[in-house]
Amino acid sequence: MPLKVDSKQEKHLNSRFHAGRQLYNACLNEAVVRSELVRNSEPYKQAKKLNREKDKKQRKELFKTAKEQGRFSDYELQSFATLTAKSSSWIAKNIDSNTQQKLATRAFKAVERILFGMAKQVRFKVTSRFKSVEGKSKCDSLFRESR
Repeated sequence: MPLKVDSKQEKHLNSRFHAGRQLYNACLNEAVVRSELVRNSEPYKQAKKLNREKDKKQRKELFKTAKEQGRFSDYELQSFATLTAKSSSWIAKNIDSNTQQKLATRAFKAVERILFGMAKQVRFKVTSRFKSVEGKSKCDSLFRESR
């Protein structure tokens, strides 16, 4: 069902989507950079050489160490999103903190799929392909009134 809005509301929503898209792309880029640090780390290379069945526990620990060294975690990326939004007052004004964190989580999961071998690459969002934003709780909504 199409949303009926006037031109002022449409402009406001478009600016929020644009801010969300920019923040998502920034988080996605940062996650890709950090995943490369993980892939190039020595613990990651050692873990890849180990047998999946026999050395399961040691392998898991090495992957964990590699992720810690590369600061590749959902929490770290959420922190990056918060800092990025704060450095741009326009993004901070248009995207609330819960939505910022959810965008970071979305980017993290996309890049994590590459590390798990479930995807080959990530796609940065262009204006025409970014049409939804969500918050962390059911009450969060992109369409709520600005404060």
